[in-house]
Amino acid sequence: MTGGNFPAISSNADRFNGTYDGDGKTITGLTMTVTTSYQGFFGYIGDGTVKNVNLTGTITITGSGLSCIGGIAGANYSGTIDNCVFNGTVSGTSYDQIGGIVGRNIGTVINSRSTATVSGNNSAGGIAGRNNGKIENSYNTGSVTGNQQAGGIAGENTVSGSYVKNSYNTGNITATASSNSYVGGIVGTNTSSALVEYCYNTGNVTGTTGAGGIVGNNASGCTVRNCVSLGLKVTGGSTNTGRVVGAANGTLTNNKAREDMRTGASGSEATVASGAASATNGNGANVTVGSSTALSSVFSGWDTAIWNISGNLTAGGSLPTLKAATQSPAPTLPSP
Repeated sequence: MTGGNFPAISSNADRFNGTYDGDGKTITGLTMTVTTSYQGFFGYIGDGTVKNVNLTGTITITGSGLSCIGGIAGANYSGTIDNCVFNGTVSGTSYDQIGGIVGRNIGTVINSRSTATVSGNNSAGGIAGRNNGKIENSYNTGSVTGNQQAGGIAGENTVSGSYVKNSYNTGNITATASSNSYVGGIVGTNTSSALVEYCYNTGNVTGTTGAGGIVGNNASGCTVRNCVSLGLKVTGGSTNTGRVVGAANGTLTNNKAREDMRTGASGSEATVASGAASATNGNGANVTVGSSTALSSVFSGWDTAIWNISGNLTAGGSLPTLKAATQSPAPTLPSP
């Protein structure tokens, strides 16, 4: 695409309800300067399907009071985004619900991935700024920066029945708020009975109150389970900072974290005492990095019909990939 500002396909007033199949081809050169809400390659997907789109471009947000901006779509109401990729930049530090794939998802995002650099205000995520639907079998490798509610997959995961599962993040995630940053390697804040499961993160997480390697804030009634936190550092406040979950008020089950990870306030991060590590608290159970630790034990119970899991948990070694959206080369475990 050349020649300047590309207009979005569809809008909130005229939603896309058809099927668009990109056939795996790559579209490059997308340039958008956004001055209204619900903007992306598609502005607003209604009950349609957008699949097999590989898109490279730059989306820059200007104006005031805007929200719901994403690389593939500004919003997805009840449709499906399947096997889509966005590479490039989605930039708007003063705006809410900003995502590498979709700004706000109420439908389904599956088998998709983002390498984009994403910046927003509240609810910024590598895949979705805000998720009120389903995200699965997806991954993000780009950095995400927001004020509050920043996450590698979703800045905000909320509403009963909403979930993020079978997904991973390798990008560094940062929230800049002076308090209650709610920043996580997978989800910034998990609220209203939402679920995060079978996810892992290798990126560093930086924020203040509510900083976690998987989820920054897991509210009462919400669940984080079967997740593995593998980043080197979670920087937060003196309280509500954890290897897996920062503010841990909901249910935590069978979560793990590398034992050499450092957490705490900026400049004083330290490893967690063995007595403070548990599969049911914000720090997760200890996992030792080394050739004697098999990935099959670290990721035990994960569905091998979905995941490629082999080898050992070694510094610089390969980590699990998704069979339907295999990253090549595979992500690797960060070295201290």
